[in-house]
Amino acid sequence: MVGRRMVEASYFVGATVVASPLSIGVLVVVVAFVVLFSRVRRQSQLKRRLRSLRSKWGQPDTSDRDLGMLKEFNASYSATGDEASYALDDSTWNDLHLDWVYSGADRTCSSAGACVLYQILRRPLLSEPALLKRAALIQVFERNLETRQAVQLQLLAAGKANARALISLVFNPPPALSGHRLAMILTALAVLVPVVAMLGGGPLFIAGSVVIFAISMGMHYRTKRKLFGQLTAMRQLGYLINAAAGLGRITDPQLSEYTSALNQATAPAARIARKVAMLLPEGAASGDILAPLLEYVSIYFLHEVRTFHAVLADITCCRRELRTIFSLVGELDALQSIASFRAGLSHFGEPQFAGDGPRLAMQDVRHPLIDNPVPNSIQIEDHGIAITGSNMSGKTTFLRTIGVNVILAQSFFTCLAGSYRGRFMRVLSSLDESDDLLENKSYYLAEAERLLKIVRESEKPGLVLALIDEPLAGTNSPERLAASREILHYLVANNALAMLCTHDVELVAQLQRLGDFEAWHFSDVVSEQGISFDYRLRAGLDYRGNAIRVLKHLGYPNAIVERALGQFS
Repeated sequence: MVGRRMVEASYFVGATVVASPLSIGVLVVVVAFVVLFSRVRRQSQLKRRLRSLRSKWGQPDTSDRDLGMLKEFNASYSATGDEASYALDDSTWNDLHLDWVYSGADRTCSSAGACVLYQILRRPLLSEPALLKRAALIQVFERNLETRQAVQLQLLAAGKANARALISLVFNPPPALSGHRLAMILTALAVLVPVVAMLGGGPLFIAGSVVIFAISMGMHYRTKRKLFGQLTAMRQLGYLINAAAGLGRITDPQLSEYTSALNQATAPAARIARKVAMLLPEGAASGDILAPLLEYVSIYFLHEVRTFHAVLADITCCRRELRTIFSLVGELDALQSIASFRAGLSHFGEPQFAGDGPRLAMQDVRHPLIDNPVPNSIQIEDHGIAITGSNMSGKTTFLRTIGVNVILAQSFFTCLAGSYRGRFMRVLSSLDESDDLLENKSYYLAEAERLLKIVRESEKPGLVLALIDEPLAGTNSPERLAASREILHYLVANNALAMLCTHDVELVAQLQRLGDFEAWHFSDVVSEQGISFDYRLRAGLDYRGNAIRVLKHLGYPNAIVERALGQFS
């Protein structure tokens, strides 16, 4: 009997010994499989992202944009006193429909990139070295696929969610948050109670745990309610910091200035990303069986509350570095977006800037928002340009085309023209025909104030491109003619590059006699089928009005049309 038991025991021990290596082997295989599966999954995700990036390159992004937020950001956080650039005012921005131009050019991957791209378009450069430096980086993204995709993958990780909250967290003072000392005391007590229980204080453990948990729960949810928006922004800030760290590891020497600055900024800010990563993921309570238990443990030890306090303190200490990260990540994103915008254009050129020759010369210039545009050319020496033409013939659109391309040339180093040669200039416009009713101003008063701003800008150093449509149209003809003539004469005398479109042939004739302006015109073709336009700019004052012919085409009574034509002729 004893011998049999010894044999059985020996067999059992042997089986255990045999089974242990087998179990270890199975475990090793399972771990290897998990590791391999994770690696294959990451590679598959990477390939999908790269395919998506390649398919979207050069294509417009039709996603919704918070243009109001971008405008607020630009107004609040634009650099001031920068002599290398100037700020487009709201009137010119709206006159030239630059919100639409921005939306068509925006291919950014991150909220920081969207903000910086908006600022780049809103603040054209006045310095050729600064513009050429920007152009060189744009070309890196055009020509180096490996670098471009490495940058884009990091930018995608930064993301575009919670842009307003992220901007507030980075640029504004943090919210006041009290209770840090109380949270530390409660955490210490939460740790101490189990120790007391082990020393024989079971009832005390139960009572103490209940009291601490109740107080901690109240503090936890009160803090989360107060910082609900900050919580999502903190996570987004963590993504931005991690993306900046990833960008800092890119080895392309042409980006060394950016990667070096990002590495310096992310070194102290990395602790913010690490602490944010310790917060429970949003929606975890509904997606994981263990999540409720983890949340209760987090509440008991006030983990998230203490993390909130720690992150806000770190943000205050790293404010300068965080703004640097936002700016540099945004700039890289904006530059790759410009490169993608250029890739989607059927024709574009790069501007040439010179202090001599014509002040502005464009060959076959087009508007970026018009499908199948008709190209036109213009050369402006030391005079203004006055454009006449019939209604709907393209006068104002041409002024907008010139203004938009000057701004694109000085911001994106890109123009929709066969060739572009000119000087650096500030662009101001007076094209909007709506009354300023919200400020209780008549159209005439609002326009007179706008023209005065252009006059004052022309008195400052540097060249001003003044785009003006039907000056002072809100008053009587004799006064309008006299005042408009003198305003335009003054602009040209002060070295402004003035471009005017008008129906007033007498005003253009007087400006020609003064030697201030050259006359150009658009025309139309009227037939039995209606009125058509070729949208071609032609030299000279050859205005043939079509206002009465439009009435005829619309079906006005012959008595009205014929009598009106008789008086006009």
